[in-house]
Amino acid sequence: MSVLDTVVVFFTVFVAQLLRFGTDPNAVNLGLFDSSYTYFSCALATVWSLSLLLFRVRYTRVLGFGNYEIARILQATLVVFGGLSIYSLIFQLEISRLYLVVAFPLGVLGLLAVRWVIQIIMRAGVRNGRSLTRVLVVGDEHHVDQTVTAIERKGRSGMRGIPITGADSADPEELLHLIRFHSADAVVLAGEVDTGSPFVRELTWRLESSRAELLLSTQLYGVRSTRLRLEPVGGLPLVHVEAPRYRGLKYGVKRAMDLVGAVFFLIILSPIYLATAIAVKATSAGGVIYRQERIGQNGVPFNIYKFRSMYVDADKYLEALIQQREGVLFKVGKGDPSITPVGAFIRRFSIDELPQMFNVLKGNMSLVGPRPAIANEVERYSVDARRRLLVKPGLTGLWQVSGRSDLSWEEAVYLDLFYVENWSNFVDCTILFRTVKAVLTSDGAR
Repeated sequence: MSVLDTVVVFFTVFVAQLLRFGTDPNAVNLGLFDSSYTYFSCALATVWSLSLLLFRVRYTRVLGFGNYEIARILQATLVVFGGLSIYSLIFQLEISRLYLVVAFPLGVLGLLAVRWVIQIIMRAGVRNGRSLTRVLVVGDEHHVDQTVTAIERKGRSGMRGIPITGADSADPEELLHLIRFHSADAVVLAGEVDTGSPFVRELTWRLESSRAELLLSTQLYGVRSTRLRLEPVGGLPLVHVEAPRYRGLKYGVKRAMDLVGAVFFLIILSPIYLATAIAVKATSAGGVIYRQERIGQNGVPFNIYKFRSMYVDADKYLEALIQQREGVLFKVGKGDPSITPVGAFIRRFSIDELPQMFNVLKGNMSLVGPRPAIANEVERYSVDARRRLLVKPGLTGLWQVSGRSDLSWEEAVYLDLFYVENWSNFVDCTILFRTVKAVLTSDGAR
């Protein structure tokens, strides 16, 4: 990674120089002496590489790449270019602005692109059972099992938990032996941990002789890192957990995104709307649009719109199936005789749900949110599941792009609650992007 970063930085500054000056770079006044842009580019690339090193952007963290590393890259780069700007103002340097304007974004994009490629390679390795980070999970049996299950969920973390319970979990010397035996990269202390205990201090000291890191589990399941902030108070590190918010400016931006997005999709997909309406009307008796009562935000009922994909009077057949289902979640299975041939096609690609754009315009749905539930389901909700009603239901959601109808009820509730507790407009954009991919591949569609 260190070599790749250095190559990217040097390549960037010389591309900027080539674009600005061609093959005959001008001299540049550096305040104390004059120099050519070639030497200046070498110096800038060297300082930039050292800044990346000081900000530890190449530090191989057990938790992998993410927002933390992106923030570090931006900080290291801003320090270099900010410092250069201040230096140029003090000594009144005549550095080409176009040169810097090209070098700054090109370098950041290059550094991020390298990490993006590495992420793809790592994820491919994880899917094939390679490149997994070995983690010793230490504590009582209940919390160890819970933590191992969380970090290995769907294999997305790239971590493989090795449970350590019993007497071995309380002996730092034995844990150090197990770290070497399993070639572990980290130790996770699960459950209720006294961070000031002699055990934790001794374990921290002993880990100094190994490359393994120490991680403390907060047991805050379903809370994104963006809601967590470490606040030292009187020498005691406290974890501040930001409460989820469902109103205010951020929610106003979400509503604006819904309106703009719904109008955009209605316009761009209008040929599909027209073709689907004609196909539904021409191939079976009944109306084009199907209306059904669903439960919206704060438990308020509303009528949801869909292209009709079932024969007339299929509701009676569905009601019988709903009463016979196991669990809370109900989905119509493939090959159901109540579904028309056209209905099977539009369900496969989720075209039947496109009229819900009008629900978004009316304000009783959002582009992204939990699945809109029927009243019969809501009556069987647990206290936890009822938190899904704190936000507007969505045309798509986190659980739809994570397997959709292939998920169990428990997994669907977990993902919906995770969204409710941690939603943001950036998350919404990510889910919309993943929805397009899921629809085009018909992955998990019903």
